[in-house]
Amino acid sequence: MTVRQSRTSNLQHQPIHDLGDGVTGLIGRQRAAEDRAGQYDVCPDAVAGRGVGAGLVVTQTIDLAVATDASAVTSQLASELNALKAAATTRNDQKAVDDAIAQLAAIAPAGDPLANVQRLLAIIADLQSITLDSAAASSDADRLTVYWQSRIGA
Repeated sequence: MTVRQSRTSNLQHQPIHDLGDGVTGLIGRQRAAEDRAGQYDVCPDAVAGRGVGAGLVVTQTIDLAVATDASAVTSQLASELNALKAAATTRNDQKAVDDAIAQLAAIAPAGDPLANVQRLLAIIADLQSITLDSAAASSDADRLTVYWQSRIGA
């Protein structure tokens, strides 16, 4: 799969799995714009065979719209954590939400992705420990965890 877009990109191809009978699916990962909203064309390729002699079987262009980028999800999570803080009535809930807010504040956009994943896992653990409904905040923390995991080694 390749990603074509107007912005500068660092494109990598990775085999995702053997599809059987010598057919391998390829996936391209676009690293430069993963954290930005925008329109992208994704072009997955199915390849028959292995190695240099592998032949292209089919290519299909798919329009992909990224509506919410990492910074928007981070802002949304901060808002949800502040709402949970206002609703927290027990000392344990207040402490867990305060810890989650502190962990989110420590996430640096240009920082170490592994450290950011660890902070997000701590946020998720804090959210799981409270008695309030934290489903929306947990969902955003999960999305950010996946994003930062994709940045490890980039």
